Amino acid sequence: PFFKKFIGYGLLILCPSFAVLYLILPQLTSLLLGVGWVETGELLRLLLPWMVCVLIVTTIQFVPDIFGKQRVMMIVEISMCALRALALLCGCYYNSFTLAITLYSCASTLVHVVEGVWFYILVSRYESSLQ
Repeated sequence: PFFKKFIGYGLLILCPSFAVLYLILPQLTSLLLGVGWVETGELLRLLLPWMVCVLIVTTIQFVPDIFGKQRVMMIVEISMCALRALALLCGCYYNSFTLAITLYSCASTLVHVVEGVWFYILVSRYESSLQ
């Protein structure tokens, strides 16, 4: 129950906050850093979904350790590094920094969502075995 509440409350707080940030980020960077930083705000906007996942999933990153699943977690981490490298290489190949950042964010978000679902399954199976 704690695990489900933690994830639920985390998403309940982070998603609306990051949605508002998504809407105002280019203007905010322009206001704080100057007009030349609008593009930085746009790039940061592309990274927001990944940041939400990082804030949720990294706080429960200990779950594989508890269940002795470090080997699987290592494979997940290696996969994420490979996907990130591929995303950056695609951006370089097409000579597009924006494409590289977008693909990097998408790949990282995807892996973190898969991690979160896997953590949820591990905890749910354990809770079921207690009953």
